[in-house]
Order: sequence, then structure tokens, then C-alpha cells
Amino acid sequence: MTLATLRQVVSAIGRQLGKLKNTDPVLGWKDVLECGFTGIIAIKLPNPEFEGAIKSRLANPEVREMVKSLVEKELIAYLTARPEVAGAIAQQAIETRDAVMAARQARALLRRQNGYKTLIRNRRQPGDRTS
Repeated sequence: MTLATLRQVVSAIGRQLGKLKNTDPVLGWKDVLECGFTGIIAIKLPNPEFEGAIKSRLANPEVREMVKSLVEKELIAYLTARPEVAGAIAQQAIETRDAVMAARQARALLRRQNGYKTLIRNRRQPGDRTS
């Protein structure tokens, strides 16, 4: 299951439960990742293919697509059957998104304030001599 799919599932469930509105900013994959999803899937393949330097990701496209659709279907079923769990996951993702947005705004404000201070500090006063 890709992070984009996980984000879409959590967003859809959050909208279903009324935690997210259509006007709310979109949940990012990092917001959903902060919820702490962990999963282990065991598949027996005659000729598995792995990609990457540490060989941690399965590269068989037919199996990857099958696992993605199965996990997506089961995750939706699980979250639909347990609205309290789905609500907690959606709430955690929303809080993470809001914290990231607040931190981004604070950094931008700090940059603007530091820029104004530098501008004022470097401004010449009338009658100042330049050496």
C-alpha cells in the first residue's frame, strides 16, 4: 500500500465521520504517517524480486498491486467497523497537519521579523556620514 493510498483512506474516513470538511486543507502523507501505522504481511513467492540497496521492498508488480488493493480494502473495512479507532486516527492526522502548518507560519513570521530588523539596522539616518 502506498502512502498516497493510506492518505486517501484516512482522508475519506475522516470526511465520513465529519472530522474533515471539504474546505479543510488536504492531509499530507507525513500527517498520516505520524499516526503510527505498522503492518506485517507475509507472502510466499516462488521467485521474489526485491529492489533497493537493502532489498527491503518487493518489486514483483503483480504481487505489489494485489497487496495494495487487499490492504486498502481491509483497512477501509476495519476503520468502517471501528469508528472510534478511525476517528482517533483521523484526529491525530488533523492535529499533525495543524501543528505543521502553525510551525510553518511561525517560521515565516520569524523570517519576516528578522528581515525587518536587518532592514532597520542597516538603514541610514539623515545626516549620517559614510566612511
